[in-house]
Amino acid sequence: MSYKSTLMYYDLIHYNYFKRFHDYYYSRIIIFSVNFQKFTDFKNAIDKSNPLACLLKGISSLQAAGAELILVVANSPLLVFHELEK
Repeated sequence: MSYKSTLMYYDLIHYNYFKRFHDYYYSRIIIFSVNFQKFTDFKNAIDKSNPLACLLKGISSLQAAGAELILVVANSPLLVFHELEK
């Protein structure tokens, strides 16, 4: 969820696409960056508010932008995964 992992995944997706297809017809990628500190504070019990609303806002924004698939590639959202799944 940090910017470093976002950059890494973005790079890996494009690198592997080019390696496989040898062209630049990449799929459109929409990135919604969440406030990672909210998850850190929640995990450390500094902030008792649930970061679920932050994730739901991101999901809604991605859907509004036309996303057909949403990936969450981080461990921190697992804290609220079962609530998110509902």
